Amino acid sequence: AVVAVARDGKLVHYKAYGFHDKASGKPMTTDAIFNLASMTKIMASVGALTLNEEGRLPLKSRLDEYLPQFKDQKVGVVGANGEVTLEAAKQPIFIHDLYRHTTGFAYGNPAHPVAKQYPGAFDATDTPGPDFLEKIAKAPLVNQPGTTFQYGVSTDVLGFVIEKVSGQRLGDFLKARVWD
Repeated sequence: AVVAVARDGKLVHYKAYGFHDKASGKPMTTDAIFNLASMTKIMASVGALTLNEEGRLPLKSRLDEYLPQFKDQKVGVVGANGEVTLEAAKQPIFIHDLYRHTTGFAYGNPAHPVAKQYPGAFDATDTPGPDFLEKIAKAPLVNQPGTTFQYGVSTDVLGFVIEKVSGQRLGDFLKARVWD
């Protein structure tokens, strides 16, 4: 790891720890380059939080207020022999569930009887937005909303909420409101 700590605008700690390559004994250096993944999730969350600060996207608002196709979601319950039955969600999906991945949405997992009904991790880029949302809205939730962390398409859906609230494409909104 490389740790940098700033206080009052001044760098007070900047140090490398551990190894860049443990097998060869090469120590970590402060100029090491790291691969970061899933940054879109962080950026979408920051963008949504700007809308929250403006009072336009409250954390405790219901997802179906912005995307009506998510009203009355059903939860898939896997029985002992693998069959899936549906039960009503005990509470709606809230915006804060999108941030926390506690919506009950999943990524497509062919080994899971409920999750296999979801698009795969990269399908969001290949499927038009309305079709993507309809596919997710029709799939049963893997867990009751608000109860269990399930890494999946929650942030993808948050991106569509940002587009709805802002009236802009996600990339345009993030460029104007976060990156610029």
